[in-house]
Amino acid sequence: MTRNDVRLIRTRLAVLAAVLITLWSYAAYVSSQDAVDLLRVRALADTLGQPIDRLILSLQTERRITAETLAGAGQPTPALVGAREGTDRAAAEIREFTKGRDLRLLSAGTVRDRAGELVRRLDGLGTTRSQVDTGRLDQSATIAGYDEVIDVAFRVYGPEWGAYESGLAADTRAVIARWPAPGRCSPGRTQWSARP
Repeated sequence: MTRNDVRLIRTRLAVLAAVLITLWSYAAYVSSQDAVDLLRVRALADTLGQPIDRLILSLQTERRITAETLAGAGQPTPALVGAREGTDRAAAEIREFTKGRDLRLLSAGTVRDRAGELVRRLDGLGTTRSQVDTGRLDQSATIAGYDEVIDVAFRVYGPEWGAYESGLAADTRAVIARWPAPGRCSPGRTQWSARP
């Protein structure tokens, strides 16, 4: 072998090594993005998705009992007081999320903004309740008020669960949405039915 042949072989080996390192780096980058997205989706499902589901169910229950109360005696009943307490407990979980600083959710700013808007709407729920209790709201205005809060709660769910979107994250969200924890329900603005 001549020196030129040795140089040519070394050059080819160096080029091949560079190509392999580039391919490995790209594969590692894609895999790490999918892993980060998977953690983010799981964290959102645990810290926000399930609490939002509980809140929506509580709001719908409170809306129904409030409408029944207005149609009847018009005075708060023990059932209505209990429904309001359930809504307040669910709302507390959403408030915790907006104050939290989970490192897995650093890029979930848009979701956090929508959750913050929901908290602002929940803060106004006390006004609706007091107007109901004093007879200053009729049944249709009351239901419309609850519907607005519920709509904002549904809007917290959005396609942008993070800055980076991958097929794995979308598939994971679909699986989480399809097979939720017991007691979770399927989306619908005015009626949710519990899944078996």
